[in-house]
Amino acid sequence: MNDRTERVRKGKYFVKKDLIIYAAVVICVAALFIAVFAGRKTETLEKIEVYYRENLIYVYDISEKNGIITEAGGKFVEETPKEGGLSVLVTTPDGRNKIEFEDGEAFVSEADCSIKADCVNASGRIKAGGDAIFCVPHSLKIIGVGQGNNEVIL
Repeated sequence: MNDRTERVRKGKYFVKKDLIIYAAVVICVAALFIAVFAGRKTETLEKIEVYYRENLIYVYDISEKNGIITEAGGKFVEETPKEGGLSVLVTTPDGRNKIEFEDGEAFVSEADCSIKADCVNASGRIKAGGDAIFCVPHSLKIIGVGQGNNEVIL
C-alpha cells in the first residue's frame, strides 16, 4: 500500500504540507475578495436610469428629486408621488415592476415575475454610481449613474 493510504488508516488525514497548501489558498481567496470589494471606489449618485429592452424609459435626477418619463417610456411608466419619495410603476408586455425612489436611493419593491425573489429581495438598493438592478424576465435594468466613470459593476 502507498504512504497516503497508511496515513488515512492511522487517522492522520492531513500532513503539514496539506495544511500549508490549504492555508495559502484561503489567504489568496481572502486577498482577492478584499481587493475586489473593499477597493471599489463609490461614485456619488447623480441619477438613476431605467431601461426596458435597451431603451431608456425613465430617468430620476437625485439632486432635483424628480423623474422624467422618456418618449420610449410613455406607455410603460406611471409615477406616483409618496411621502419621502416617488413610486414608479413600470408595466410592459413582459410584466410589472414597482420601483421606489427614497432618500437618494432606488430599489424594486414589487415584481410579478416568477423569480421575484431575485428582483425584489436579492437585488438590493442603488446607492452609488455603477450600482445596478436587473430583472431578466422583464428585460428591465435600473442603473445608478455617478460622476466620472459610469461603468456598471457586475
